[in-house]
Amino acid sequence: MDDATTQWRFTRAYESNAVDSEELGTALNRYDELDAQERAFFKQSLARSDDDAVELLNVDVCNSPCDDPVDAVFEISRDRSELDNTDVKRLLQATRNGESIDTGPGSDRGEFIEGLRNLDDKNELEGLEDAMTVQGNLKGYKAVTGEVRTADKLIARSDVSVNQVTMSKDVPRSRVPSRYQDDPNLNLKDGSEIDTKLETSIEIDGETFESPAIESKNYGDLADDSGFVQGQRARDLRRKLETQAAAGEDEIIVATNDPDFEFSNEAREKFRDNVNDYDKLSDIGDVVESKFDDRDITVKFVSYDELSD
Repeated sequence: MDDATTQWRFTRAYESNAVDSEELGTALNRYDELDAQERAFFKQSLARSDDDAVELLNVDVCNSPCDDPVDAVFEISRDRSELDNTDVKRLLQATRNGESIDTGPGSDRGEFIEGLRNLDDKNELEGLEDAMTVQGNLKGYKAVTGEVRTADKLIARSDVSVNQVTMSKDVPRSRVPSRYQDDPNLNLKDGSEIDTKLETSIEIDGETFESPAIESKNYGDLADDSGFVQGQRARDLRRKLETQAAAGEDEIIVATNDPDFEFSNEAREKFRDNVNDYDKLSDIGDVVESKFDDRDITVKFVSYDELSD
């Protein structure tokens, strides 16, 4: 340990039960392996968030040497001041857990890193830090890789500028008019978000969308899910789309791996309360559209690749 202040921070983390004795030993060993630049960053992190920085060293990622994807995510995230050490820790854990993904965004980890770096270079882009704030598990990895793929493909279009893109835009319940909040035919969420919001028009499959909300659903291979999980996914997606539409979004695009995935017989027979209105994933859009007879709502399901121009 090279200075008394840092030593005191480690002692404080242990005495406050932020780490136990084994975790403290791991953190100390990893601190000793940091080079001068990495130690300087760590000390800055300590000054910002005390015990969280010590916990971050205990994560089983970015040991020396790091594996490339995790190391790359660490390099990007540590320079974004909006992310605290807990956010970084969870993002690194999510990236580690994503090693098993073999379908959809995130299956090519190099492509994910390239997309994240590309977005990180866009100073005008709003909301990237929110998209990087995820659970430290496989679900979190699927979420961030899907949203990065979506935003990266949109920004690469010739008809979209960076300043027309916002990631992870909040949809508070307060945006929903009372006539929809009181509608028994709608099953709204208390609050939601739009993964990517565009403030321009784009054309997909010959259809023009004006300032659409774009929802990323990086499910992987839905055929691997049980009927129960398929039913839950269908119910949750329908609720989120209904909430976005009720909050004023007239045109919604859902980007996913297989828009025409057909729900299993188990899902349709045993969990019909969640799946009884549709046979395939994209049918959810038709059902959501039908719920708003006072407005013209469009919900289109596309693959991630179809987001390109």
